[in-house]
Amino acid sequence: MKKKTAYQKHSQIFRQRLLEDFVEHIPDAIYFKDIQGRFVFINAAGAKGLGLTPEEVLGKTDWDIFPPRLAKKVIKDSQRVIKSGKAIIDRVDKVPEHSAAGEDFYISTTLIPRFDHRGKCIGVMGIARDVSKRMQFEHLRDKWLPMEKKLLMLEEMTRVKSDFISAVSHEIRTPLAIIKQLFMLIYDETAGPINNQQRELLVKANNNIDRLQHIIEELLDISRIEGQKFSLSYSLIKMKDFLLDSAPFFKEFAAEKQIALEYQMPKQDIAVFVDPERVQQIITNLINNAIKFTPPHGKIVVEVKVLKSKVRVGVLDNGSGIPKEDLFRIFERFVQVSTGDGAKRKGIGLGLTIVKALVEKHGGEIWVESEEGKGSRFFFTLPRFYTTNILPPKVRTKINAMLEKQKSVSLVNLLVVNFEDFRKRLDIDTKKLFRDIHNIVFQAGKDAFKRFSEGDYIYVTNLKEGAVSVVFPYAVKEEPIFCDLIRQRVKNYFLKNSLNEIFMALGLVSYTSESVRGEFDSQNFHIKELYIGSEMRLYKRVKYHVRVCVAKGTGETLVADTQDLSLGGICLITQAPLATDEQVGLVFSLLKIRKEISVQGRVAWVSHVEDHSMTQFLDYYRIGIEFTGLDKKQREMLAKELRLYYE
Repeated sequence: MKKKTAYQKHSQIFRQRLLEDFVEHIPDAIYFKDIQGRFVFINAAGAKGLGLTPEEVLGKTDWDIFPPRLAKKVIKDSQRVIKSGKAIIDRVDKVPEHSAAGEDFYISTTLIPRFDHRGKCIGVMGIARDVSKRMQFEHLRDKWLPMEKKLLMLEEMTRVKSDFISAVSHEIRTPLAIIKQLFMLIYDETAGPINNQQRELLVKANNNIDRLQHIIEELLDISRIEGQKFSLSYSLIKMKDFLLDSAPFFKEFAAEKQIALEYQMPKQDIAVFVDPERVQQIITNLINNAIKFTPPHGKIVVEVKVLKSKVRVGVLDNGSGIPKEDLFRIFERFVQVSTGDGAKRKGIGLGLTIVKALVEKHGGEIWVESEEGKGSRFFFTLPRFYTTNILPPKVRTKINAMLEKQKSVSLVNLLVVNFEDFRKRLDIDTKKLFRDIHNIVFQAGKDAFKRFSEGDYIYVTNLKEGAVSVVFPYAVKEEPIFCDLIRQRVKNYFLKNSLNEIFMALGLVSYTSESVRGEFDSQNFHIKELYIGSEMRLYKRVKYHVRVCVAKGTGETLVADTQDLSLGGICLITQAPLATDEQVGLVFSLLKIRKEISVQGRVAWVSHVEDHSMTQFLDYYRIGIEFTGLDKKQREMLAKELRLYYE
């Protein structure tokens, strides 16, 4: 019995100590008052909040501590609790006397009646807490909640508007395309002869149809941008060739206004990884704007400069310039600059908005410098390459450590172009695909670099980016062999596994010791990138249907139909496949300029198409032919045909 009593005493002392620790260390004020309102207990936090010690507070009343108005309110609350026997729980009050400059002070008060063993109220127990931050947050929430609702409504209205614009634009697009086709039947005199006066009227009508089509395309683009529904189809292009291919068209357009258009290009080739069609859209918009706002006998310069890790393209003119008040909003939707010339205010003010979105989607920047009356200078940048971005920090640290020791380092990246779209078309598990590709790269390294040990390599597989990277000591002789082995073995892998609808387009770009390297700014860092892509397109295509005579290297000839045509190549429909990389000769008619053209080409990709349905049995091949060795005359003929050809 004594042991139990001792245990109980010990337990009671332990609980008392726990309670004392809790009361003394809690940041809230805890206090007890008697029936006369005198403080009989207050913890350290409560006394500190009053600027006193607990000993200085004991025995005093609220009249002794607080300003009269506040003391009267506190005493009234205590008396109410004592008389009613009902507690006040977490009541929040603003305390003006204690408010800091510019900020309100709020106290949460809990008052509980204290009873003796007979049930008689003998005082109150109180807890006070500073809830100023909480109240500030609640006030802000109450203030911004209506605005948040309005923003959500605006977002919903924007979405509905974008969907409406997209739907209407699509509905207008189809009949407009039919009108265009019917128009061309008349213009080409297919429906009967026309005189010069009628032709002149048709040209004006055609210009307005083109303008309307352009507006519809802009509306569709802006609805895709607002709805975040547009994506890029990346390809590897040589920027110089890409810009110069369209130069004759723009120079001819500028010459019609007696404007000189000049291209200033760097000497070295510039390989960039972009969506060619979208970059062409950017260039076209900027050059067209420059021509529109440059007076006769003016000058426009298109310049390309290679920066540290980017390519910068500039379109500079000495035209009317942009007023200072319009510069900050030039890229906003539906904004047209105030030139004072109403004839120049064509379009709906979406061109530069779309251009900005396309540049930023590529990871670049765009800006303008202008002075009214002196001309404008539009610049945009595109990433030079993004090789090192796919490497984890530990690998980048190891590369820098090797470079600091003056060692030459090679980085070879095998990248899948448009990986998200690519993986959706695979009949093979993505992890297995990259495991197999990793093994191909590993074995190619062993075969090419026989003098290196396995520890000399760093392998990185990045499923998210669709990349396999390998870092190794630079070897001038073995590196090209290594890359060729990878290209050939990856190509064989795809052929062996019969991955449906996957077109091999292995590109290669090399950054030599004179190239820019971004993070690894060293003459000893060498980068090569190999690309796997599904039918990489470098040029804008038009639907094109004509018979083509194809001469194979064996002397055999065949006749094929075409599906589309671009400045870079042609897509054929055949009953039998051609070998990848096979050299062929092509002879076909250019329908609009009514001339025959003979060109050389290389088989870039082959796709087997099977459609065995209830109504039809189709079994044919789509073959992409890349033009090779086009001379100036052939290129001009193709460019002229494509400008005249209407889908």
